[in-house]
Amino acid sequence: MFGRELIAYKEGLGVRVVSAAHEQFGSPCFWRTLGCGLGLLAVIVVAVNWGLATCVRNPSVNWGLTTGSGVAHSGANGGGGNRMAELRILLVTLEFADPVFSGNGVYSRSLVASLTRQNHTVMVVCGTVASSEVSGGTTPEPPKQGDQEGKEDEEATKKPRNPGNAHQVIALPLSKWYRLDKDSAWKEFAQVVGSAGPTVAAFAPQVVLAVDWSGVAAAKALARSLPARCVRVFMNFRVYFASAGLADSPQDREFYTTQELSSIEWATATVTLTKQDLRLLQRAHPGLFRSGVLLPPLRQEIHLIASSVVALGDPPPPRKYLVCCVRLSAEKNALLFAEVVVLLGEFLASEGLQPLLCGSDSADPAYAAQ
Repeated sequence: MFGRELIAYKEGLGVRVVSAAHEQFGSPCFWRTLGCGLGLLAVIVVAVNWGLATCVRNPSVNWGLTTGSGVAHSGANGGGGNRMAELRILLVTLEFADPVFSGNGVYSRSLVASLTRQNHTVMVVCGTVASSEVSGGTTPEPPKQGDQEGKEDEEATKKPRNPGNAHQVIALPLSKWYRLDKDSAWKEFAQVVGSAGPTVAAFAPQVVLAVDWSGVAAAKALARSLPARCVRVFMNFRVYFASAGLADSPQDREFYTTQELSSIEWATATVTLTKQDLRLLQRAHPGLFRSGVLLPPLRQEIHLIASSVVALGDPPPPRKYLVCCVRLSAEKNALLFAEVVVLLGEFLASEGLQPLLCGSDSADPAYAAQ
């Protein structure tokens, strides 16, 4: 067993929130290793009455957290273990609704799924394609919903998918898709997000999670619809100003640096995916800021695959593929995998390994054709 502390401190209120994670897959602890983002709660729980909630590092103690309504309940497993307050959480992200095209969408869905499994209520405000033909690529046909025998539920196909079982998904049509950089529809997203204002105001979120600087820009535009004491979390999925292929020119670096430092200033707390990302932001930021590191979690569906093999008691099947799963675009440098395969050709053949490249070509068809 191990413990990981993620501390969020709200200046002037003296709030210290500590969560402990334990390597027990079935245990209803505060942050599950397999919870796909439950470490966020170490920051999120600051929202609970702004300092009235304190967590202790003892997995055997019920979590007596209460919201403004004074309601507390058991965790996702429904057992009597740890008890956590239900929180109303707003996720603002450019990519979440179909069709997703990068890890941002996948990770955002994982976070929502995890939080809803823990009985938190999550509303998502995101972008989506405005039509079948958009800048950056062509929208694929939406996935069909229905039974496995081909009899589709017509009513179900008319409803937008709700990945992660969110309370509500507000997907705003955008004229550009398949991009998350400065040439994406981030400005348009911030301009049209006001249409979701009344719905967001009625939801009255206690916590706002904004994904990357583009999500923060939209969250800022929603400021009048958010409660005054709402906790703001900058979810930094990628440090853009230090990304090769995106910030190669001085002008691009300056743009991304300005956007990301502005996001830190906006946020109550900043969460990065790696320690290196946090160090990059700390070196660029002129002062101290509240922060934490949340390593990308193991997705539940991957754990289920591994668990099924263990449950059967059979040895895992032989591994015959050398896999690279990446978006086929220049900033991902997918051609490097092809170069490695050429260099390792004889070795791969001797080991019976087949190279397998998996990725979407919708973002940059010309690059993918190479």
